Amino acid sequence: MREPVTPPGRTALLHALARSAGTVVTLLLVYVLLPVGPNGFAPLVFFVVGMCAFLLCVAWQSRAIVKSPTPVFQAIEAIALLVPMAVFVSAGVYLVFSAVDPSAFSEPLNKIDSVYLSATVLTTVGFGDIVPVTGIARIAVTAQMLANLILVAVTVRIITSAISHGRSARQ
Repeated sequence: MREPVTPPGRTALLHALARSAGTVVTLLLVYVLLPVGPNGFAPLVFFVVGMCAFLLCVAWQSRAIVKSPTPVFQAIEAIALLVPMAVFVSAGVYLVFSAVDPSAFSEPLNKIDSVYLSATVLTTVGFGDIVPVTGIARIAVTAQMLANLILVAVTVRIITSAISHGRSARQ
């Protein structure tokens, strides 16, 4: 039987949720303010830098989960960081492709359209209203699909292992 959440537990949960919200807002601001386009970052550079940052965040969050007195709440924060980060990295790549070649997708993409496309690919919804048209855009979307499968599986495994490790270290 689960014990009721104690007031300190509620406080920790509220702090985790507030930090998670702050993380999402910060990532959104970075994405909106980052100069991405034909005069900004090249798609490959944006992708490589974004993926390196993502992998560093996975390692950092895993360590934080293991050391946290509340590993489940820390895992919530990790997910709040990693999911939007994966969306924004792919969105940035799509945005650069569209800026360099407006015919790369079924319509030219702005920052909102790029996030929308990235989120529909990540969630495997794929409405089909925005589709890759050129070969390189199709390769980029396919790469995101495959990377998402790997990233979701590996990230979930790392987070659940870190939670288990963190819980067992406290017992």
